Amino acid sequence: MDKPKGIKGKETLEYIEYLEKRNSLYENSPYKQSYLALVNQLDHWNRQLVEAQIDIFAESTDKVFQRAHKFFSESKPYFEQLEYLRGLMTAEDIKKVDETRKLGKGSAAERHIFNATPKV
Repeated sequence: MDKPKGIKGKETLEYIEYLEKRNSLYENSPYKQSYLALVNQLDHWNRQLVEAQIDIFAESTDKVFQRAHKFFSESKPYFEQLEYLRGLMTAEDIKKVDETRKLGKGSAAERHIFNATPKV
């Protein structure tokens, strides 16, 4: 929507400019991209762990168990960061992120049809 023409009054124009600046801060916020990057990486790591057959009795040279254990033990800050970022995002940002994630989870055909690499 364009700014209506013919708005009179210095205070009104100043207030509109103030709101436009605030809105710009939200629209250009890095929170949604940071949230998406973190949640997508956590999803990737979790998929790897779900698919992995981790043997707790494997040779000590096999570091798979130690890596998995470290991820499980140290993942809490990642989830706290997700919660923190989501709290900073606007309702519109959250909606866009949720839509982006939903599209990204579809089949390869769906992602191709809907061009599911949306810019959030």
